[in-house]
Amino acid sequence: MTNKPRVGVIFGGRNSEHEVSLKSARSVMEALDQDTYEIVPIGIDKQGRWLVGGDPLLALEQAADPKLLNRDPQPGVVHSALPLHTSSGRLPDETAHADATYSAQASESDAPLAKSQAQAETTPLQQLDVIVPVLHGMYGEDGALQGLLEIADVPYVGCGVLAASVGMDKGVMKAAFAAAGLPQVPYLLVRRRDWEHQREAVLDQIEESLRYPVFTKPANAGSSVGVSKCRSRDELAAGLDVAAEHD
Repeated sequence: MTNKPRVGVIFGGRNSEHEVSLKSARSVMEALDQDTYEIVPIGIDKQGRWLVGGDPLLALEQAADPKLLNRDPQPGVVHSALPLHTSSGRLPDETAHADATYSAQASESDAPLAKSQAQAETTPLQQLDVIVPVLHGMYGEDGALQGLLEIADVPYVGCGVLAASVGMDKGVMKAAFAAAGLPQVPYLLVRRRDWEHQREAVLDQIEESLRYPVFTKPANAGSSVGVSKCRSRDELAAGLDVAAEHD
């Protein structure tokens, strides 16, 4: 038995910043002192499935980049629908609460993990001391994961539910900044329903209020995903379309 603190690192996620999260997680885990901490990697694939046991980071990296499929060792990941127990704040070990083992495979679909026939046996839960969320974007930085961890009574690193949710929604964030009297650059919040049904009116409003060049971005995304620099009306329309794809 080890007396080292068990640190769960959560990465991946069900959003467009999935691959960015994988890179961040590898950096974090390589920086953590393995002589001091026992690192427990926890992956979330693009369908929202939680992966524990084996090497979930490698499995998700292989799913994102089929060129890595021949990399050894194979991840040997165990799938768990949700590896947190709401009363004890504990994480299953490599076989607990899993319905099958998983490994990455090349696929043209969005389902990157292939299910084997082996059924996993339920075993006692293992205690986690703290979780480091390394998720980017929706369902990771927006308070959703933080709320889940609060319910499960699991300690975690970073801001809480309210700060995460306000920071993720840039419209709400800017309203909070304005209420606090903080200086901001001029901006306009575009509602999806207005853009879908009144495109020309939206473009007119932006051109009346702001000067080119302008930047368009999703209100609920980060890592520069969906950001465009627009120098004309045509580029502005295209930029708003791109932003809408990620929000």
